[in-house]
Amino acid sequence: MNWRRDVWGDGEVSLDEADALFAMNRKAGDSDKEWADFFAEALSDFLIRRGNPKGFVTDADADWLIDRLGADGRIDSLVELNFLDHLFERADFVPAKLKAYALDVMEQSIAAGSGPTRDGSLDPGAINATEAKLLRRFVFAPSGDGPAHVSRAEAEMLWRLKDGALGKDNSPEWKALFVQGVGNHLLAAPRMGAGSREEALKHQAFLNDSGKGLDNFIARMLTSRPDFSGFGAAMEEGGKNEFGGRLDERDNGLDAEEKKWTEKNVIADGDVDPYEHALLEFVVR
Repeated sequence: MNWRRDVWGDGEVSLDEADALFAMNRKAGDSDKEWADFFAEALSDFLIRRGNPKGFVTDADADWLIDRLGADGRIDSLVELNFLDHLFERADFVPAKLKAYALDVMEQSIAAGSGPTRDGSLDPGAINATEAKLLRRFVFAPSGDGPAHVSRAEAEMLWRLKDGALGKDNSPEWKALFVQGVGNHLLAAPRMGAGSREEALKHQAFLNDSGKGLDNFIARMLTSRPDFSGFGAAMEEGGKNEFGGRLDERDNGLDAEEKKWTEKNVIADGDVDPYEHALLEFVVR
């Protein structure tokens, strides 16, 4: 069957044809890359063309899509995962309900998935380069959960995946994505529900120097554990740490709530792993 000719013969995909594609996908195998590419392209084109304005997925179409993919929050195939990845990469906007659904699907697939994608294979346990690339496209997608920045929900997903893959043979790309993604959320992202970027980035008072805040936590961590690679240069002569001071000295965008969130996640398990060390270094450098 020539899918492109039969479905795109008139230059667009109809609702009936989109429904038929899902029916056909239930019979297709994940190993058929040509089918996976066509499925992603055709359905993304269908949803983007129907948008108002074009490129904006509508609420009604988001409901239709979630119903077709599986309203229980689990998708049936890697073909459908590739499609979601492709849609978020191409669309200008998707509704919050679809963002939340896709976020959950992506986390489940990365944490437990196995099998081929358009870039390589998903492996259970460790996070490999293919999975890191898939996650990067998703969290930084223009239509993602807050365009051009990583949202709180996306940052928390990255943190959960990081915790689940600690000690595994993860790719260097994953460590870079974790640091850049969570760092982007802390330093660049407007808070969810804020009236404007300016309002969202308005600074609140920093946590005071009581020995319980993130500033002192970083200082205590670095002075007591100076053997972690990459942190030796941060120590001034005489053992004084410069990181805590730099959090207060520079306008880096962290307010009290963001610092509390970071501290809570870093010390949640009673230890500071190398990923969290790298994140703290990124945030205060």
